[in-house]
Amino acid sequence: MTGYYFFNMTSYLPLLVLLLSFSLEANCQCVVSKDQYGQVVTTCEVYKSASNTEPSHKQEAYLGSPYLTYPAWQKGKVRIEAGGKEIACELAYDVVANEVLCRFDDKPAIVRLAPYSFTLDGLEYTRQLSKLPGLFSKRYTTVLYEGPTRLTKSISRRLVPTLTTNGYDKSSYFYGYYQSQETYYLQQGEALPEVTQLDQASLLSLLPRPASPIAVNSPTKQLAAQAAIRLLMAYDSVMALSNRDKPPLSTDAVFNQLLRKELSYPNQAWLAGVYGRVYVGFTVDAQGQLSDLVTLSPANVGYGLDGAVKQALRQSVLLKPAYQGTYVLPVSFTFDHTQDDRGAYIPVNVLSPDRYVDRVLLTEHVVPIRVAKPGPQIREVWGYYK
Repeated sequence: MTGYYFFNMTSYLPLLVLLLSFSLEANCQCVVSKDQYGQVVTTCEVYKSASNTEPSHKQEAYLGSPYLTYPAWQKGKVRIEAGGKEIACELAYDVVANEVLCRFDDKPAIVRLAPYSFTLDGLEYTRQLSKLPGLFSKRYTTVLYEGPTRLTKSISRRLVPTLTTNGYDKSSYFYGYYQSQETYYLQQGEALPEVTQLDQASLLSLLPRPASPIAVNSPTKQLAAQAAIRLLMAYDSVMALSNRDKPPLSTDAVFNQLLRKELSYPNQAWLAGVYGRVYVGFTVDAQGQLSDLVTLSPANVGYGLDGAVKQALRQSVLLKPAYQGTYVLPVSFTFDHTQDDRGAYIPVNVLSPDRYVDRVLLTEHVVPIRVAKPGPQIREVWGYYK
């Protein structure tokens, strides 16, 4: 069975000009099939034209296909809006253009859609809006693990226009090949999904630290999808126990993502070899607005530790109105360097409870720094009360 599709080759021409030394505008009809070696091949009948010349015809073949499946057309379903009814159609997913194509029984023409979700080959793909600077970019992801932590995957493909052989018959060549890429996303609650790699270090770096360690053979070794899922299941189990006694705001995924993304170790502190713990108080009003930032721990002028915490909290979006109240957030800045095998320097000073009376004490957030060469003296800072 073969699949037919039409596209404009203009977007691929700049690279083709460099590799194949011609300049043209072309339209073509393409057929996706399998060759004698069982490889998926896209064969295009290209009709080219250039100034002062007659239209010409050429056949070009590419290894692979722009479609997710072979054959390209499969029985599927689309859901136009969230919560809407699923509609059956013959469906093809173009992962190069990120387009969903449908052929309905009552409509002979091919319909291009941007549905909320679609089901193809037994898997459901959901449109994910990822906020990028100045725009929103849509992609479709399928769920690998659905728990308090969510792991999803998207598949993209691009045409690489370079002369290549099929690996079997060196006398024949292709004008290019379709290269696939899998991208993984991690998401907690209502926080934004974030790109991740499938290894322990990458996965856990995007999540609040668990109360107890989670063992994996190698923190940087690439994990198979099932191993990554087992890791996340273990993480969710540990966090379910850990979160039972935490204030609700400390378990909020959006708030934790804000702290992790916006809070960093001040340059002046780590250059001076300084580490320490600070306590910053704030208020959440009935609309979920965060305000009234105040340093409750002793001032450490010149190192910017409490200033870094306040600056991060100022970036907060609206929180849930249910969090209305007054809080104190402890933040521990820990210092480590590669020339010391004793491990990280962890602050020991803590704020007396009478200094934050009537405030809800949140779970401590840790901001680590690891440097190659420490300063002349590593020390904890804890100033004096005003």
